[in-house]
Amino acid sequence: MNEKNYSQEAKKLFTSKLKKYNENDILEIKLLSGGFTNKCFFIITNDNKKYFVRLGNSKMNRTNEFSYLKASKEIKKYFYYDFDTGNAIKKWNEGHTSTFEECLQERIFEKIIKEIKRIQKIKLRKIPKIKTRDFYCFLSISKLDEKYILKYKEIINKYSELKKVLSHNDIRPSNIIINNSKVKVIDYEWCTLSNKYWDLANISRELDYPIDKLEIIFKKYFKKLDFNIFKEMLFATTCFAVQWTFFEKESDELLKYRKNAIRIMESYYAIL
Repeated sequence: MNEKNYSQEAKKLFTSKLKKYNENDILEIKLLSGGFTNKCFFIITNDNKKYFVRLGNSKMNRTNEFSYLKASKEIKKYFYYDFDTGNAIKKWNEGHTSTFEECLQERIFEKIIKEIKRIQKIKLRKIPKIKTRDFYCFLSISKLDEKYILKYKEIINKYSELKKVLSHNDIRPSNIIINNSKVKVIDYEWCTLSNKYWDLANISRELDYPIDKLEIIFKKYFKKLDFNIFKEMLFATTCFAVQWTFFEKESDELLKYRKNAIRIMESYYAIL
């Protein structure tokens, strides 16, 4: 399906669930970039209201996302949410989607780190149904050199008993909204329980953030954690990202992402 057809499908979903609108009431619809799993759109209506519309992926299990949305009361921002398909309509988050260049700025990166710490402080008793990250869910379908698989298994097994916290698992520029000086992480469909290193390592490898700067920021905000473990998690999260690319439907964009992730994974492997 091409972009025009996805846009038409998003319009149909929007007008079928928010019945006060018809297609002529939609002044603008724009496909949002950055996602592989879903197709997401920004919509403005003739009464100057702004909406987020998601065409979901039925392969995704939404238990964790829905549990988080209920516990955090974010579900109140949704006008429509379908557990089975992932289709959703909600109020638009004011601000703009961040860019790689913005996230690499130290002041923005530090605010992302603070957001990660805020997420980790959410009390797990409020999210009773949320599951622990399955680190092996894509391993059997991935095509990786054996040395990377062995190193990955070694790291995951070594740190399997680390304390679990709420983990977003997909923090990257397309899931970060900047509104003036505020930074907000959105899109919790991959959230699970995981260790305290995972989200920090995820955003760091997404940005290919310089290791020397990471050590300074890490010691400032995560004084009780071990930077040597963090370096191993950089490799593990990147290896996991490479494995995930074999789960999604291949496209030129996905293959480009995979190639870059493999490059970063190899660089982290070299420093272990």
